[in-house]
Amino acid sequence: MYPTACVLCEAKIEENDFSWYPEDGDGPICESCYSADLDNCETIFIVDGEEVSTYYIANFVQLDEYGDSPIMWRKKPLKVRAQWVSTSMWRGYMDITLPGWTCVVDGWTTGGYDDEIGRRKNVFNQWATDLLEHRVQYSTPIALVNAHTSNLFSMAISIMVQDEDVETFKEELAEMHEALHESLT
Repeated sequence: MYPTACVLCEAKIEENDFSWYPEDGDGPICESCYSADLDNCETIFIVDGEEVSTYYIANFVQLDEYGDSPIMWRKKPLKVRAQWVSTSMWRGYMDITLPGWTCVVDGWTTGGYDDEIGRRKNVFNQWATDLLEHRVQYSTPIALVNAHTSNLFSMAISIMVQDEDVETFKEELAEMHEALHESLT
């Protein structure tokens, strides 16, 4: 079996070298490709009552909040589709979809700047903080998807719920649904 080669860059991998076997890949990737893949990962929080699960999703690597692969613990990996959406020749964002989940609100956010845009974005930022710290709760699991954009100072955001929970979640959000939509536009 050894030596073998990285399926991405074809670098030689010896028996005692670090290598990673992606869950749905065709073979190992070397340490350099593993590190490069994690440099551009997306973060997904699944909030279900008091439990928050964190996933870091890259092109080939998927880790949980402990840095473990779900496969290592015989957990089912989160099924994710990620695609770069180009909005111009030099701009774009990652579009993340979770099969079986529906996006209820999406857009972008940035840090807490004290200007008109920053104050508008703070509505979502505070809601997300409250959600992750259990100050607001909903009866349905919620996926809070954070993805990179071409703008270093912003991130793409999607709030998703399981397909069968869309109407229940919108009813529970009530007027907050419109406020979150406005905040992320």
